[in-house]
Amino acid sequence: SAFPSGELPALNFAFHCKDSVSTDYPYLLRCPEIENGIKECQKMGKKVLISVGGATGDGTLPSPAKAKELANTFYDLFLGGSRFDGTTNLRPFGRLVMVGIDLNIQAGSGQYYEHLIREMRRLMDADLSREYLITGAPQCPYPDHYLGPGAGTELVDHLYIQFYNNFCHTGAGNDFYKSLNKWLDFANKRYPRGPLIFVGLPAATGGASDAQF
Repeated sequence: SAFPSGELPALNFAFHCKDSVSTDYPYLLRCPEIENGIKECQKMGKKVLISVGGATGDGTLPSPAKAKELANTFYDLFLGGSRFDGTTNLRPFGRLVMVGIDLNIQAGSGQYYEHLIREMRRLMDADLSREYLITGAPQCPYPDHYLGPGAGTELVDHLYIQFYNNFCHTGAGNDFYKSLNKWLDFANKRYPRGPLIFVGLPAATGGASDAQF
């Protein structure tokens, strides 16, 4: 996804969905087939999150106020919010409620994500009917340029560290272990309940620049 100024987020699901919710929002998509697939996953107890950012999405947040506004927008579009129900009907997956949001920020300024995370956590905690997750996918060099760790990171549940396309990839020997230990030390020592750390790997050889990853 990307964050056009003053608009709703632009979505990109590759070739899986291309129809917009309305002519007023050409980049906000309505995706009933993906919705049905998520429902089947949820029936089997799988947790499905919406991923924000990506390699080509501009993750710039212009101000703390806009960061909080975007958190509310994502909550209302994909999670338990109701602002876009009824006649507007702008939710890409209808009334399906996803389990959380994943921050995969790889472009933009990297500022003000603390405000987005704190507002998102506030909204999630206010919904006592379900449990939500906030996750992140930083690059393996510690600290990550966009996701830190920094202020607000203590509110993130999981970090899926991208140990590929960097010098600290899983085939890099000591560089990999040094980076992994830095992330583990951060999670285990800095906060009483730090985020769980996962080793992120590419799903296919085409997802990384070298097959050894």
